[in-house]
Amino acid sequence: MSQVEIAERGILERMLLNVAEKRRLLRPREMTLATFAAMKGVEYHQELMVMGRAPNSWGKPCQTADFADPAVRKKTVEAMLHTSEPHSGCPMRWVTGDTGSLNAYTRRSAFWRVIQAVVRKLAIADVETPGWPSSLVWTNIYKLAPYEGGNPSARLCRFQSPECLQLLELEIAEWKPKRLLVLTGLDWAEGLLERLHAIETASVGGRFVDRIADLALDDSRRDVVRCVVAKHPQGKPEEPMVEEVVAAFRR
Repeated sequence: MSQVEIAERGILERMLLNVAEKRRLLRPREMTLATFAAMKGVEYHQELMVMGRAPNSWGKPCQTADFADPAVRKKTVEAMLHTSEPHSGCPMRWVTGDTGSLNAYTRRSAFWRVIQAVVRKLAIADVETPGWPSSLVWTNIYKLAPYEGGNPSARLCRFQSPECLQLLELEIAEWKPKRLLVLTGLDWAEGLLERLHAIETASVGGRFVDRIADLALDDSRRDVVRCVVAKHPQGKPEEPMVEEVVAAFRR
């Protein structure tokens, strides 16, 4: 096990314990949670990492109170790191299965439709083939959310935020993407940009892109990630949004 994997497990366990200890302050719908850990496709070559807000009915439901038990926390973390059974040998193939098209879930998701279009426009992978999601790393800003659906409350975000920011920093440093697409809106991403000392590289006057910035992977600033923060695509006109995102990456 690498040092990054050891650190990731420790951070996830601290996050679960913190939420369990403060569960009485959470909403009733947050007593059962979806849990998530980032995943990397087998054909990922550092071209694109995509980031959402939080998991939505992802994995198996977990009881918040159970996280107070060290054995349950350990078991939950292992499950988080192996949530998606490999499809055709790749965790990211759940997006399409074996058909090459978005599946019943992702076809209804503006998030995945926009990602597919961005992958096509940037020529990262052939989206007509089943394996195109294998070229991606996928993560979420928050790793815990109500299992029944919807985003975490402000309190649940706050209770997991320190560990989530540590995890995001680890993920970006480990996988070193050339491009990071954050489809959350700027209000969700500000904490991450501050933690990574993002350098704004261009003024943004479009309808969909909130921020274009460079993230340095180390103090030398030799390795830099181009980060585009865009609004969440739900309910947005997707074609002009994709064009604006792609143009932002090409600046």
